[in-house]
Amino acid sequence: MGGGRYRLADGMEDTLRRMGERGDIIRVMQRELTVRRLDRAGVEQVVSNDLREPLVGRVIHRGFSDEHRDRHYLIVDGVDGRVHYVDIGRGDATPSVPEGATVRIDPRAAMVTQADRTVDAVAHANGGRYSVDLHLRQDPSASEAFADSHVRRRRQCAERAPDRSAWPMAVGP
Repeated sequence: MGGGRYRLADGMEDTLRRMGERGDIIRVMQRELTVRRLDRAGVEQVVSNDLREPLVGRVIHRGFSDEHRDRHYLIVDGVDGRVHYVDIGRGDATPSVPEGATVRIDPRAAMVTQADRTVDAVAHANGGRYSVDLHLRQDPSASEAFADSHVRRRRQCAERAPDRSAWPMAVGP
């Protein structure tokens, strides 16, 4: 822009929110280590929202990451010498494990959802393009929020893909 004027990058709000959440998670990890008198000075603390390989270690703590959505996390002292924070999803989807237990957490297998099938159908009918507008034209009964959730799902999948070239579908008008 020049002239002492600046423009914030697209997505800056989301980036700042994630940075704040990461800081909160690291504080929780440090608090739990301190409460248990586990000296892990100099040990790398890893925040794992999607594991790429199995994690084996001892459970330090299980807690809520989001009480309203029933999201839980584990803090695991890994055999790799690092302390891991792992989002384990809904509470009823993961059995209760006592602190001190040894666990192995395997990466989740990607599954095709109905949202993925809908995005594919809309894109197939529109020359490989998907957008909220195209979705609403194809399904007039869908709300804008519903169609927007499909855009978020698509972006989430693309961000997690080890080979992003496998996600060439354009998202936009």
